[in-house]
Amino acid sequence: MNKWMFLMALLSVVSGLVAGQQTDLKVDKFSGEWEFSKVEMKLYAQDDGRLLEDKVFTTTESTKNINGLVPFSIKFSRHQCIISHRNGIEGGEFRLINDKEFTFSPDVQGKENLNSTNRIPAITYRYRIEDRNWLAIDMPAAFYKDNIRGVAVRLLYTCYYQLKPVK
Repeated sequence: MNKWMFLMALLSVVSGLVAGQQTDLKVDKFSGEWEFSKVEMKLYAQDDGRLLEDKVFTTTESTKNINGLVPFSIKFSRHQCIISHRNGIEGGEFRLINDKEFTFSPDVQGKENLNSTNRIPAITYRYRIEDRNWLAIDMPAAFYKDNIRGVAVRLLYTCYYQLKPVK
């Protein structure tokens, strides 16, 4: 009886270690600094899904009129992440949800003073890694009324980054 309990405990520990190593290997594919390559912006009408606008921005300077939170560079180191964008720099924790999504939880100064009603929620991003050196991130959609067009819209940004070579 004791042998079986010992074997079950050992099996549980070993399977946990293997699962942890697999997660670490998946996280390692993000490691490094990713530099801005381009941003694709698509604007859709909410009522019928019609494409209203489609633009590509290929320099950080050309993005001055888009969302200030679109990352210009992202640095991953294990489960930590530093994001640089037009509005500043944010650091925080990142976690893989699955092979297509990760979450980013921004660090907050004085977070020990935050209570459960005013915590900053984690942001979920969809991603693809192409050829190990290219990262594509779909930013969370924005929904608002476009007053110029007079319609409710859905705004999508897909950001592309190239892995910066290590010197």
